[in-house]
Amino acid sequence: MTEVAGTAVHRVSIVGGDTFPVHHGERILTAARRAGTWLPFECGWGGCGTCKVTVVEGETELLFPAPSVDPRDARRRRVLVC
Repeated sequence: MTEVAGTAVHRVSIVGGDTFPVHHGERILTAARRAGTWLPFECGWGGCGTCKVTVVEGETELLFPAPSVDPRDARRRRVLVC
């Protein structure tokens, strides 16, 4: 994590793919689109689960309760990028 103009910036790396910055409190999907990195998504609000990914290293924080996230996902380190 680094600081840019007083805002925390995190780096997300896709296994076998791109690396892009994500500002604290920003959705990974939003940051990926801004950086020109395509990630699958459908609904954009956590209802469908199309944007689920597995966190290999590091931590994430859910910004809102999403219908498609369940306890099994947490055990498997699967999160939504939307």
